[in-house]
Amino acid sequence: MRADSIRKRKVKLVRKEDTDTPLKRGEYRPIQSDIWKGAVKAAKEVERRFGKKNLGPYTDFEWGMLTGKQSVIRWVLGYEWDMLDT
Repeated sequence: MRADSIRKRKVKLVRKEDTDTPLKRGEYRPIQSDIWKGAVKAAKEVERRFGKKNLGPYTDFEWGMLTGKQSVIRWVLGYEWDMLDT
């Protein structure tokens, strides 16, 4: 999903020096380009190691289960229950 946001230019890749630039209203937080390169490299390694077809979730139900579990973890850590920023 993050890669799609970058492709659609909703999220910008920036140099480390530019990460402290204040955000405008409605603007997404930028990603440091060297960190993004490392994340892409790590993702490719996981795909190579396990095979892309073996990486889920596969259905809307499974996505819902993951989202629910993330919400519970955030709640246990002290966030509001209805905080949907997972």
